[in-house]
Amino acid sequence: MRPRAILFDVNEDAAFKRFFSAPELVEVVARSAVPRWGERVGPATFEPVPTELIGERLARREADMIWLVRPRDGRRPLLLLLEFQARSERHMVLRTTEYAVMAVRATIAASGEEPDAVCVVLHHGEGSWTAPTRLEDLFEAPPPSRYHLISAEPDGGGGASSRRDVIIFGARSVRSRTPGALREELPRLVKALRALGDAELNRVMAERIRDLLASRGYSPKLLEEAMTVDQLQTEWDRGMEAIREEGREEGRAELRAEWDRGMEAIREEGREEGRAAGRRELLCRLAERKFGTAVSARLSDVLEESLDSDRIDDLLAAVFGCASGEQFMARALRGE
Repeated sequence: MRPRAILFDVNEDAAFKRFFSAPELVEVVARSAVPRWGERVGPATFEPVPTELIGERLARREADMIWLVRPRDGRRPLLLLLEFQARSERHMVLRTTEYAVMAVRATIAASGEEPDAVCVVLHHGEGSWTAPTRLEDLFEAPPPSRYHLISAEPDGGGGASSRRDVIIFGARSVRSRTPGALREELPRLVKALRALGDAELNRVMAERIRDLLASRGYSPKLLEEAMTVDQLQTEWDRGMEAIREEGREEGRAELRAEWDRGMEAIREEGREEGRAAGRRELLCRLAERKFGTAVSARLSDVLEESLDSDRIDDLLAAVFGCASGEQFMARALRGE
């Protein structure tokens, strides 16, 4: 009579976890899979850690076994993730990568340590394992295990190219806080778009800049007709010049109003000494309004020399005629 085969009814996952729960066996697995660890590891350096992994938005994953390894040489800790698989699974490398990332993040959150991580898959089924074991073998392009850096800062990554300049403009313009800061970036963008020769990209960039300016409170009406970045730059400069001219007209009107108020006060002053002091005071106020406090302070020092009335009248006229504080002070110091 032939003996009957005895079949074990077991939970394979539980059985594997139980069998490989001894640190001595984990050390064998580690040294077999990662020979470079060498004498850095030993049975006493392995610590089991919870296998439930919680990621962003409370996503939960359950690894088979995770061990934290503290090397004898005191270097950074190591994470060993052990998975038991009965059959080849093409996307296994995605799962092990996800587990490793979540385990490393959990360790950083718990202790601040940044461990190295190694995943080991123990294939115990029939047939050969045909699935990729590295991310780069799963993808044609460079795998997502790395990222490409393009930095908006000087000497940032990404290499020098016209396309990079377009991207950098986008990063810097979104970060800019004033239309003037954004305008400073335009020449580089114009040069890059000319080099690329892509009319549709040029149109899209002009549209994005108008949207960005509108979000910053700068009226895009002046730029509605600009269909390319070149045209936008030209129309922008025309608009800003019109605004500056309007501001100059308003400034001149304010100066004239200040002049009229000052002269009225001087006429009401009965004494000659009082009228002279009033003209000096008016001159300082006008200089401060147009050129700023620094110029006004320097002018006060010049007026300490008790300039005559004709000289003061000349400087009052110069406030309106000079385009800059430097030009005005040069005239005041020359005595011309």
